[in-house]
Amino acid sequence: MTVEPGDRILCLGLPPYSQLAELTQKLSSGLVVVIAGDDEVRAARRAFAQTENIMFVPEADDGSIPWRDGFFTAVILCVPGRPDEVHRVLAPGGRLERLSS
Repeated sequence: MTVEPGDRILCLGLPPYSQLAELTQKLSSGLVVVIAGDDEVRAARRAFAQTENIMFVPEADDGSIPWRDGFFTAVILCVPGRPDEVHRVLAPGGRLERLSS
């Protein structure tokens, strides 16, 4: 994935920590938001406690994404997501990608 310094990236599901670290290092003024299960979020918050440009948010039971419309410049799908929600939070011209391992 091509990453711009100011990208606002949403990861639906938890990518490998090494890929998250690589993303955060490429963002000088951007942000990574990861939405994942409760246990994954707790562990990831501990692992990335010293990283300022990443947030971990527990997934909602109904699959909604608790973010404003058009916020993210890129969405990475690590798990299936609700297409309506994904497109709602993706900015015009934003990128939608599936995780490649």
